Amino acid sequence: MSKFASDLAGAVRAELLEAQVASRLGTFGQVFFVSGDAEHSALLTTKYKNVYTTITGAIAASVASRGDVILVDSAYAQTVTAAITVDKIGVSIIGLGNGNLRPTITGNGTIDAITVTAASVTIENIRFAAPETTAQTADINIAAAGVTIRNTYHIGSQTSKYKVDMITITSAGDDFLIDGVRMYNTVVITNVSGISIEGACARGIIKNCYIAGEFATAALMDEATATLLHIHHNTFKNVTAAVSCVTFTTGNSTGVMEHCFVSGRHTTIATNLVEGTGMDFHQTYVVEEAAKNGLLEPVVDAD
Repeated sequence: MSKFASDLAGAVRAELLEAQVASRLGTFGQVFFVSGDAEHSALLTTKYKNVYTTITGAIAASVASRGDVILVDSAYAQTVTAAITVDKIGVSIIGLGNGNLRPTITGNGTIDAITVTAASVTIENIRFAAPETTAQTADINIAAAGVTIRNTYHIGSQTSKYKVDMITITSAGDDFLIDGVRMYNTVVITNVSGISIEGACARGIIKNCYIAGEFATAALMDEATATLLHIHHNTFKNVTAAVSCVTFTTGNSTGVMEHCFVSGRHTTIATNLVEGTGMDFHQTYVVEEAAKNGLLEPVVDAD
């Protein structure tokens, strides 16, 4: 039996899954299946018409603003040399499975593996493997409003090959939500960052994320003046010497960062969290040595 057949336990469970997805997302759109092999594709096509062999094919068949959902087989694996473009408003792409048994996308080019150009898109439970080329630009590029990225998993490099960023947000990415994302980088340090806010977007939320490893620029950084950000309940760790872990000094973005933990290896506590001039901080702790507890940073407002 194929992995997909095991995931869905046949067509009966597929029907239940469709109903659960519709209930969870509040959608009356159609559910599309993306298969991981010929066997499960044949199994599904005996009952459903919306079965595709690629995510791109399922996106093309979906309808904007209808609330369509694309379910991706846990055995699905794709190496992309050109970006997967999500250009249908309101489409959700959800990976099946858990842990390492989730859909896996590998970038092989100086590209964004996925670029989101339509509003209100959700991408959930997808793994992004280490790249197959040097200077892959990102795993996901958010270039539309109201995009949700949830429970994705990212590896930043292998041997001499690395990603420049793992998630990027452009000026069009207002009201983005990044929730429960895991990012790791341990091999190549050059030019790698975790989340980069590249454009002057507004009202973005980053929460419940764990970003750790070696980053040449930062685990989290701004490159433009984003406004009204809400960054909370995250852990950011950068073990690269003399490089900040979190920095807001390029754009001096505004908003609130609260209940976060920042671990770096820069020379002082303050240089591991470079706060800029626009952010407010509450219960944010920073440490710059191993086996030490963190201190509140920046300086407490005593007025």
